[in-house]
Amino acid sequence: MHTISKWIWGLAGILIGIAGVYCFLHPEMAVLSLAAFIGWMLLFGGLLHLMRYFLLPSEARSGWFLFGAALDILFGGYVLSAGRVAGFAAVLVLFFAAYVLVRGIITVVRFAQGRFRGLPHRGLFLGIGIVTALFGVALLIWPRVSLLVIAWQMGIGLLLCSLSSFVLLMDMPRADE
Repeated sequence: MHTISKWIWGLAGILIGIAGVYCFLHPEMAVLSLAAFIGWMLLFGGLLHLMRYFLLPSEARSGWFLFGAALDILFGGYVLSAGRVAGFAAVLVLFFAAYVLVRGIITVVRFAQGRFRGLPHRGLFLGIGIVTALFGVALLIWPRVSLLVIAWQMGIGLLLCSLSSFVLLMDMPRADE
């Protein structure tokens, strides 16, 4: 790999690591950034789907595909319009809490069924489901904790991405090899 490529790769790793640390230090901004990112991805994804729709042969076009593209464009535009990013971020926080609660309930119901009676460690799965559901309830009661969990997940993910960039950079052959 050329030296300039290694420098760019290393710089990207550093910037990703800084973004990860930023998520820990400013969780509100991290979740706002996530909400804005989702809005932009919906908008651009919808526009690309719309372009693809018109590039398809007429017999391959689907009204549902067009409807999905329009929905992505409209929702992405709505999220990004005047001051709605913060509201969408709040919805993301509550959606995450509700998701954790529902996953916990599903786990409890699933492993409470009779067909899992002989399963080793069935009680462990039931316990995990109960703890997960209780955690979901706590996240709904205290949305700030949900916001912190999301921001920390983003921060950890970015730091791991940064670390993997440097590990790969160290394993790359030099340009003179």
